[in-house]
Amino acid sequence: MKKQNSFHAQLSIEFLLVLAITLSFIILWLPAIIATKNSTQSAINEFYVKKAAEDIAYISDIICILGAGNEREIAIITDNKITITSLSNSKGILVFDKTNNISKNTKCNINVSLILEKGRTTFILKNEKEVISVK
Repeated sequence: MKKQNSFHAQLSIEFLLVLAITLSFIILWLPAIIATKNSTQSAINEFYVKKAAEDIAYISDIICILGAGNEREIAIITDNKITITSLSNSKGILVFDKTNNISKNTKCNINVSLILEKGRTTFILKNEKEVISVK
């Protein structure tokens, strides 16, 4: 009977040792995992801001070239709240969120001021006498 109890005690100690090693491994790597998640999320947010700026500038240039009266629908997808405004010289846009800031030049003057929430937002850009605006 004593031999069986010592066998169970040895298994319990081995289990506790494996558990302690596993937990210490997790504790050591947890900050690295969290940092990786945060940098990945930051890169994703930067991608969405850059994509929004490029898409709006591209569509603005197309309807600028096509002339007054032309319009195009555009869909912007974002992972967080972003703001879109005209540059001070009106020949470009500034798209930004909490940490990213991207500006793009356009061929025509552009008059836009939007705040987009997380998700997909669709709006129409229109060329009104060589000035691009949101309809």
